[in-house]
Amino acid sequence: MKKTIFFLLLSMSFWACQTASEEQPVQTEKQEQTKGQAAAPKATVSGKLAYPGHLPKDLTIVARNIGTGAMMTTREFDRSTLEYELKLPAGQYEIFSLTQSRPGQKAYYSEYMLCGEGPNCKSHRPVILNLEAGKNYPHISPSDWAAFDKK
Repeated sequence: MKKTIFFLLLSMSFWACQTASEEQPVQTEKQEQTKGQAAAPKATVSGKLAYPGHLPKDLTIVARNIGTGAMMTTREFDRSTLEYELKLPAGQYEIFSLTQSRPGQKAYYSEYMLCGEGPNCKSHRPVILNLEAGKNYPHISPSDWAAFDKK
């Protein structure tokens, strides 16, 4: 009986270790600030959001660090103006928005957005932002849903 309990506990702790190592949490802006990194100067990325149709409540803005793969997310934005702001450490980032109502789709801040979203704008390649600490980066609109609507 003692052997059975011992092996049961051993296998449960092994499973717990395996499960914990596979999970990679995504930090929110508030979580990063509470880890003592708030004192370091950050870059400010801001802009307007757009969505085809009724704006979903779960619309999430994501900044992915190209070098580390770390992601900062927020669902906080002004619902009347659709403006958002993220404070990020210096680095290279791609910015996109996503929602559960469009699984697997990400609306990037892309070359299409830079071009003006017109008929001559063909590329939907995400723009990589080189952020410097203390600088502001306005008009970053992660709203290129058109890449998915044309399929």
